[in-house]
Amino acid sequence: MTSPRPRLSARHLVAAAVLCVLHVVLAVLGSDRVGPTFDEGIHITSGRLYWTEGDFRFQPENGNLPQRWVALPSTLRADSAFPSRATLPASWDAADPWSISRAWLFHSDADPAAVLRHARWMNALLGGALCAVIFLWSASIFGPAGGLLSLGLAAFCPNLLAHAGLATSDTSAALFFTLATLAWWRLAHRLSPGRILAAGLATGGLALAKFSAVLLGPVVLGILALVVARRARLPWCFGARRGRLIGMRRLGGLAAGSTAALGVALIVVWAAYDFRYASSPSGRITDEAWDSVLLRHTPTVGWEAPGAPNTITAESLALRAGATQRIVESLRRAEILPEAWLYGFAYVLRHSQARAAYLQGEYSLTGFRGFFPTAFALKTPEAGLAALALGGIAALTRPRVRRRLAPLLLLGVVYLAFAITGKINIGYRHLLPLLPACWIAAGATVLLVPPRRRPLALVLPVLLPAAQACAALSVWPHSLAYFNAFAGGPDRGHHHLVDSSLDWGQGLPELDRWLRVHHRGEPLHLSYFGSDEPSRFPWEFTRVGDALFDKNPRPAPAPMRGGLYCISATMFHRVYTPYAGPWTAAREARYRELQTWLEQPDPRLDPASGRSLATSETGARASELEALRFARLCIRLQNRPPDALVAHTILVFRLTESELRAALAPGPTAP
Repeated sequence: MTSPRPRLSARHLVAAAVLCVLHVVLAVLGSDRVGPTFDEGIHITSGRLYWTEGDFRFQPENGNLPQRWVALPSTLRADSAFPSRATLPASWDAADPWSISRAWLFHSDADPAAVLRHARWMNALLGGALCAVIFLWSASIFGPAGGLLSLGLAAFCPNLLAHAGLATSDTSAALFFTLATLAWWRLAHRLSPGRILAAGLATGGLALAKFSAVLLGPVVLGILALVVARRARLPWCFGARRGRLIGMRRLGGLAAGSTAALGVALIVVWAAYDFRYASSPSGRITDEAWDSVLLRHTPTVGWEAPGAPNTITAESLALRAGATQRIVESLRRAEILPEAWLYGFAYVLRHSQARAAYLQGEYSLTGFRGFFPTAFALKTPEAGLAALALGGIAALTRPRVRRRLAPLLLLGVVYLAFAITGKINIGYRHLLPLLPACWIAAGATVLLVPPRRRPLALVLPVLLPAAQACAALSVWPHSLAYFNAFAGGPDRGHHHLVDSSLDWGQGLPELDRWLRVHHRGEPLHLSYFGSDEPSRFPWEFTRVGDALFDKNPRPAPAPMRGGLYCISATMFHRVYTPYAGPWTAAREARYRELQTWLEQPDPRLDPASGRSLATSETGARASELEALRFARLCIRLQNRPPDALVAHTILVFRLTESELRAALAPGPTAP
């Protein structure tokens, strides 16, 4: 038997409130030093268009709720700099939030830093709410000391801080996964109108936050199965009437309550889309777009440039429609859910079949089983890992605690199994819904202190969160780039993971600050991964190897001279270029062939056949040569420490003309 848990006092609530507020402030305080991450601009733009136009064709795959939420400040300000349909008719007709976002944030009178800051404050409020839920849930199981321990670990978790400070959907997904799991656990133990409403609202919110909401289904079924297996009476109340259900009546009551909660969730989803099936007031999504997301034409994906030898995968990967696509098609015909929600879900399904991924020097189109375990081990602070291990030990020895942690364990098992077997390995952020469960479970650490020495339990909520805070502050405000000592720290992070685990395009403001001090007037070259606009800073960059992310006109191949080379970590490892992986004999042969072609008197001719090349073919060859040059340069630089590592995400190399020539000169193979 465990001793009765002390009640929450005013000082406990004040301490919790301070920690929640501190989490919000830390998440956003350094916002101006953190540039826009890859998707933030289109989230804010799309959310604004949801409010002002009711047009849900824009970015439906990233969650209606978080996009509306972060766009509220810019929508209420009625910013006149926002592009109108008349100024960008093609972008509006094509529902292209990328071009509208660029025009608004970087090519108008708008202040992109202010737009981002206001949107990030909105998301940080969700982070504060998540911390509050973690505290209350943990305190209900382990008492105030356990609640404060869990809250301290969450408030100073660099991964929660990183995403609370970004205008994206990951924090809202973590919040609503936690709320929905708690609401269904409570509903399964007492049927009442309030609990039915709470479960429905939380489920609807989760469905609007992230399409991984479908994973809540197995969690709910597991919760209901656990409750039914206990064969205890099921309390119910409806107004002044109360009672307890036994036997088969429990199943009927749970079925009725669950159906009512799902009905509420369905209403919430329809309300978010203005109770309209069509995605926009002017019509529905085109059949061509549906053909793409439902995989009606069996597209193929690969890594190499067209016509180049494929050295990463033995053959291109064919994407095939399956049962989930058929289910979406059936729901579409029946119009059970709004068109934009169904399209977004189908889009996510289509793009979850293959995606370029990087893990510790290895590349894959279909992911790694060890990606998320590795990411968790390397990006979770040591104090958090220790607290989680101690909490697990404490919980294992106490059946009552294990029972109360059961819904969190179910969520963890279901979600982690999906993550490990999934094919999308682009960021630790996809583990964010697991972190609240981890920090709540870590609150069990206070149970390891014997009852007679219970005052010592008050030390744990201070020491472990303090160590967690030291880890978070060591990298702040660049929390996204946090890596623990097992990984070698943030500066070694890019050797393990890139993309949104480290480098999501947020480093340009810090590069600007670094250049103001260290630039010596030499030529500047930039290879940038992200959606920020380098031209908003007072530097003349030559963009190299990043044509996929550069939307401005540029020469090909890019001129390369001695000088500073500033390379985003994701670009340095060439994840989203045609030439990821090692330099091979086939690549060397193609590189020599294109070098010879470019150096001939008239590059408009094919040296092998003498025929004239079309302008498009000439441009394709020039772009391919640039990509090969960039790949060769990065491979040559792999064993050379960078001269600087800006914001832990941008590697800076100062190269002389002779060093550059040596790196790009054809040879047997590059090391």
